[in-house]
Amino acid sequence: MLEPSEPFTAEDAAAADARQIRELLDSRGYQNFLEPLILATIRVWSKQLADPSIKRHWDRPDDYLRGGIRVLEALLKMPHDIIEQQERAARLHDEAETVEQHYERIARDGRGLPGTDPYGNEGISPTDPI
Repeated sequence: MLEPSEPFTAEDAAAADARQIRELLDSRGYQNFLEPLILATIRVWSKQLADPSIKRHWDRPDDYLRGGIRVLEALLKMPHDIIEQQERAARLHDEAETVEQHYERIARDGRGLPGTDPYGNEGISPTDPI
């Protein structure tokens, strides 16, 4: 469990969380309401940021608008980052060779046998000058 003071990152999500996030992103409520609302807010705040009037600066300071835009952009991007990272981790896990497969490959290549260099440096002695 994360402490409230710790920032949440994509690494903190579990595979089950990624499935739930994918379901959320595929929902009609997100696609037809929430995402367009966030994008519209980003557009409005970006236009307001370009307004040089003093009244606008008093209503919504530049830092407020810039910070709000950054947060909303991160809010849109983060679920996709979590899913991408979980898919990458699953792919790497599937592609990784087990310890047994590693030693079988070394034996098949002729490395790791008595009298051979396990790193494949045939003919080079550890005492040879470089």
